[in-house]
Amino acid sequence: MVSYGKRGRVAYVTLDRPAVLNAMSLQLPEQLSRTRADFGQGEDIWVGAPTGTGDRSFSVGQDPRQ
Repeated sequence: MVSYGKRGRVAYVTLDRPAVLNAMSLQLPEQLSRTRADFGQGEDIWVGAPTGTGDRSFSVGQDPRQ
């Protein structure tokens, strides 16, 4: 799952699967495509910040179970 939010001129894209250390699912490219589309729409956002939930890792990469 991906969360997307804006604060000021920063867009935050957050990987939100802490139980599996934010492993990337097969649905991730579609979800990220939607955030990229919004990010490119306006001039109010100057930077994108990738983040991850949990306190153990940003992301371990592709989910090997998928």
